[in-house]
Amino acid sequence: MKLLKRVSAIALAICVLFGLVVTTNSSTVAKADSVPVQLYYLDNQGGRYGMSNYTVYVQINSNASNKAVWVHYCQEGSTWLDKQGGYVTTLPDGSEIWKVTVEGAYGILYTIKFIGDGQVYWANNNGNNFTENDILGTANIKVGRISTYDTLDKTVINFSATVKNVGFAKNVGMRYTDDNWASYKEVELKYDYSISGTNNEVWTGSIEIDANKKNAFKFCGYYKVNGNTYWDNNLGANYDINYIAR
Repeated sequence: MKLLKRVSAIALAICVLFGLVVTTNSSTVAKADSVPVQLYYLDNQGGRYGMSNYTVYVQINSNASNKAVWVHYCQEGSTWLDKQGGYVTTLPDGSEIWKVTVEGAYGILYTIKFIGDGQVYWANNNGNNFTENDILGTANIKVGRISTYDTLDKTVINFSATVKNVGFAKNVGMRYTDDNWASYKEVELKYDYSISGTNNEVWTGSIEIDANKKNAFKFCGYYKVNGNTYWDNNLGANYDINYIAR
């Protein structure tokens, strides 16, 4: 496993070198993020043998009638690949959320490509490309995948959320229900650690629910800072017991 991780790290470093060549030499790649397309947030689902499924959520601000979104990414080696995504929903401000999923990767380096009415735009993290550490783009909070375990009659649920550190005084928590929102409770999370190379923090906490109520369990995350409250409710669908890490 140590050898596999070392090989993956070397391969990703090669990706960085080749990725820099791609982003600096291609005439269609902007040196900084273009306005119509931005990273919204990244969902990382761990898998077997250290691999992960990465779902990149992309925010589009464009009135173009013909739109398409790709993730241009590199994983094990120097080959850059393209994966096309699809439309998910429209936010209250009129912007659209699209998503692209890259499956079975040991770690990715990527940029986002948007074509609207024949015009090409890129989001490339201000020329640095995105990595798996870049959880938040325009979103201020991203709920992490849960882990669970059962006791005799209870289910323990471990929460996490990634938030932007935009103020010292903050409250991060989860609102949840075990009766399909006939009622709800809230639990505050505690600061755990900061993600290296970013302005993001991870907050964690846990709860117990009756084991026989798992099918009626739903939750969403909130982040209160600087007089504002931000929510991650899975783009209106909320999360459930199946939103697990692996």
